[in-house]
Amino acid sequence: MPELIEDGKGRGFKAGVDSDNRLLVQAHIEDFQHHIAKHDEGTFQIIGTATPTSGTTTVLHLTNTDTTSKTLSVTYIRVQNVGLTGGTAVPNTSNYFSIGMNQSYVSGGSAATAVNLSGDSSVTANISGYQGDPTLSGTFSEIDRWYPDGDGKMQIFAKQGSLVLPPGSSMGIKYVGDHSTGLVYARISFVMESEDE
Repeated sequence: MPELIEDGKGRGFKAGVDSDNRLLVQAHIEDFQHHIAKHDEGTFQIIGTATPTSGTTTVLHLTNTDTTSKTLSVTYIRVQNVGLTGGTAVPNTSNYFSIGMNQSYVSGGSAATAVNLSGDSSVTANISGYQGDPTLSGTFSEIDRWYPDGDGKMQIFAKQGSLVLPPGSSMGIKYVGDHSTGLVYARISFVMESEDE
């Protein structure tokens, strides 16, 4: 006689088996961001813009300032250039967006605010964000870049939580080039989660 799998709590429930001898199970799969947004209200986006200058312009800088050991996990990054003039026409090898880590905010720019993606949530992200070319210190450790190939073009980087900022860590998005007018834009989507989640 075949063995029966019981529920282990003495209630007499048995596991179902199909005609191929497979256990009958049911699973509910949720996207990482959706799960955190729905259950923890911990999904956010932050936007930064700047006017490019000849050289390097910091579009957006973000630091995890959480004091409860929550990590900041980046899920998506978006960059866009609009109306760049006063420099070399894109695309070219000298004008690009650069994404990197490990610099610290010093001064300048203007505050950038993270918005919770769970509607009407009062949960806030313990971060500091700056846009509009703030002054930074430290060595910029580049992890990715994109060379714009036309006006108004947009690029998305799907990090899916692989870019992680523990408390005190930071990242930034810069535009490197020779333009002096126009707009450069950056958006970072991220989740805040405790290490045991």
